[in-house]
Amino acid sequence: MSVKAVRAKLERHATHIGKKVDLGNVLPSILKSINTTPVHRTNFTPVESNQLKNSGKVFQLKYGKYLEKREKMKNKFQVGQQVRIAIPDGDKNKFLKKSKAGFSSEIFLVDSVRDTIPPSYVIKDQDGNFLPGYFRQEFLMNVGE
Repeated sequence: MSVKAVRAKLERHATHIGKKVDLGNVLPSILKSINTTPVHRTNFTPVESNQLKNSGKVFQLKYGKYLEKREKMKNKFQVGQQVRIAIPDGDKNKFLKKSKAGFSSEIFLVDSVRDTIPPSYVIKDQDGNFLPGYFRQEFLMNVGE
């Protein structure tokens, strides 16, 4: 239950009555109506969704699409694979031809794959020094061997 929902119900009640609302008398009935109204996304009331027997159903309804999307995503790169990294637009020479690739000339190695959506990678150079941050697969290019 959110403060926004309680405020909206109080405002509707005050508008309907046309005078100031006595919170002590009205608030319990408003809270009861909010707690017994099914939520659109889960079709459970807040009271029902907090029960242990419904927790699995609520979780699946709320995060099911997210989990399916996660399972479908595949890692494009594997640990130990050689890659080049994308050069940010600010670091590119503005006078180069547009047909020049926007990737580094230096070759890096994928050190580890992070279990994120989308997948991200920890990269290190040939000397074993780690690059700061994590790289998503659209900023990496496979080096054909």
